[in-house]
Amino acid sequence: MVERHETGGDPRSDVLKDADSLSYFDVNLPLYFAREGREATLRRCIWGIRRLSPVARTHLGQLQPVDPFLAGLISEALDKA
Repeated sequence: MVERHETGGDPRSDVLKDADSLSYFDVNLPLYFAREGREATLRRCIWGIRRLSPVARTHLGQLQPVDPFLAGLISEALDKA
């Protein structure tokens, strides 16, 4: 299951893939942005959104980053994904 957490392919791995993607937006996004900058973070957000299942995308909409700039970056990524 862990080996397939990036790509999914079965029900359990698909859930883990979604959880992994959502945790990036909920926990890791500020750290990634501080380390990598705006453009790399935008690319990573687009990639993360594209790998979310339709159900997980609805959960992404419920996450509220503390930083308004990062919230705007997620919104931009959603438009581009």
